[in-house]
Amino acid sequence: MEPTLSVWRASSRVRLFVYGMAVALGAVVPFINGLNAPLTYDDVEILVDDVDTRSLRAAWRTPWPRRFAMWTFAVNYRWAKDSLAAYRGTNIAIHLLAGLCLFGLARLILASPRAPEWTRRWSMEMAAAIALVWVVHPLQTESVTYVIQRFESLAGMLMLLTLGLVARSWGGDGWRSWLWRSTAILTAWLAFQSKETAVVLPVLALAMDFCCFGHHWREVGRRQWFLYLFLFGGAAWTVSRIGLFATNEFASAGMGMEGLTSWGYLRSQPGVILHYLGLAFWPQSLCIDYRWPVTDSPLQIYGLGGVILAMLGTAGCWMYHRPPLGFAAAAFFILLAPTSSIVPILDLAVEHRMYLPLASVIGLAVVAAASIVRRIANRQGAGRPNAMAGVALSVAVVALSLRTYVRNRDYVEPTRLWSQPLDGNPGNLRARTNLAVHMMKAGRLDESLEQLAILEPS
Repeated sequence: MEPTLSVWRASSRVRLFVYGMAVALGAVVPFINGLNAPLTYDDVEILVDDVDTRSLRAAWRTPWPRRFAMWTFAVNYRWAKDSLAAYRGTNIAIHLLAGLCLFGLARLILASPRAPEWTRRWSMEMAAAIALVWVVHPLQTESVTYVIQRFESLAGMLMLLTLGLVARSWGGDGWRSWLWRSTAILTAWLAFQSKETAVVLPVLALAMDFCCFGHHWREVGRRQWFLYLFLFGGAAWTVSRIGLFATNEFASAGMGMEGLTSWGYLRSQPGVILHYLGLAFWPQSLCIDYRWPVTDSPLQIYGLGGVILAMLGTAGCWMYHRPPLGFAAAAFFILLAPTSSIVPILDLAVEHRMYLPLASVIGLAVVAAASIVRRIANRQGAGRPNAMAGVALSVAVVALSLRTYVRNRDYVEPTRLWSQPLDGNPGNLRARTNLAVHMMKAGRLDESLEQLAILEPS
């Protein structure tokens, strides 16, 4: 028999409120100290120099396939002009909503028909742990405190909301199911209008349907054809827009850049993905500008590539034998596919790309830890192991929150933010240029000139 703690005897509504408040506080408190950090790099180019972000009409008519996100920047400007706290406060609010959406989605998956009985019983507690660790994680600072990366967090929040609505749409027949599906179509469309990487959303929804809810493709076609028609249609439209926009001189994210082939990009990604995973478990050395080089090392290409292939194979096996776990593992690679595959992008590695994939990593880690605690509890009794789990979770959340708080201080002091990339890559010209600019703004003219002198050819 599964152990029962007295704290879990509270009504489900009370527990839901308490856990929701914990997630909300976790999404806000560690980021408060970065509210008034100065703008940096792309922030200035898009929020100050681009007039489309200051007009509601112009933002919605922009040719850039991120018009909904641009529109939110225009709303910020109309509401509070150049208030940095307003821009970042909106980012924090989006992050908070994303955390609550993840809480709800994780609970639905952990309590799904194909999930083990013990995860269904503890679905609310485990979902809260996943969402709480995710919102406080330091890897999220680039998507929250770096203002212009609202593209990532807004698209991520809308994708989580869409997946939750798709999951709820199986809850019954009648007008409620059609309401869930119709709302999912709307939120998916807004996600497509926030960032191009949302094109994987239909694939994620299908994988979730098959792995977590056990629906046969015929049943999906019979009941969800209307939903998936619009999801795949919206994704196809977004891909076509990317192709058109990539020919423009302001091409987003450097797609189609010269000098970098698809093979050069692909062979470098195993190292990038494993670096992302390392930061998920030990987020100590965060960097705003890696300038990750194209690798030519056979060991890194084929050795690390073999590790990634083994992970993909494991995810595939889990999808068959342990479907909900398989979905979480597969979702990690599906979410990274647009930026870690064959499409050459200006930057081979940036931390904000882990905004949603991090949820898969944390979800698998929490389930693994809960499984260990469950086995200990079955052997020794409920009290001590569950108390240890609570303490371990509290320690992890506090430690990650403190690291996030410290990372936000780097954004408050841009010269420190941009000097960090030079520690590991002194030849990073973009980082050195930004360092010189912020030194000049801080009145450190001599030091700024020294940095600019380094940039001059000898």
